Amino acid sequence: MSNVESYYKALMKAQVGYLLALHDYASQYPADCCGVFNLKPSHLSKLVTTDKKDWSDFVNGLKNWVLTSKMDISQYSLFEYFLSNLLSFESISGQVTTRAKIGLMVNPENDSLDLLSKYQSVIFQNICLCAHTAPLFTKGLLFMKQSTIDLINDVYLESNKMHFIEPVFPFFIVNEQIDYNKFFYINKKSGSYIEQALFSIAS
Repeated sequence: MSNVESYYKALMKAQVGYLLALHDYASQYPADCCGVFNLKPSHLSKLVTTDKKDWSDFVNGLKNWVLTSKMDISQYSLFEYFLSNLLSFESISGQVTTRAKIGLMVNPENDSLDLLSKYQSVIFQNICLCAHTAPLFTKGLLFMKQSTIDLINDVYLESNKMHFIEPVFPFFIVNEQIDYNKFFYINKKSGSYIEQALFSIAS
């Protein structure tokens, strides 16, 4: 197995963990979840009424990358903000969390975000490794702009890898070019729909 295949495999495993943690978060803090993950109440209802095992089977069966960075209140990619400020003297975790939370009412005692943050750290690192090792592969399979890949290659090798294990407020969401009504409504056709939707995004 090549390095990039190994990184992508780790990335897909982290996506599974992230989406499983999303289900738990939605069940425990539904109001918070809508704001954090850009869900309408109807999407949330479909998610929380899906049996945990059915959701697990669904996300484990996904063959493609379905996550993307959330935009902040000024429509700037939080992932790109994270990258741009890796070398900042201030805590990158604090900066990103502040920007991600603007406009949100999130329970301050909510500790269920910790697991999402842990999986997100794995996602950060393996996206950067994929982009550095195989930029064309990353651009195609992760739907990443060339400017983002260039930014990763500019800062990744210089950055302190400890940044990747800092707890950062979760800001990866399901790609909004996928119909959420179909993504969060699990049935036998869900997998094929998502593959078709991602193919359309890529083409």
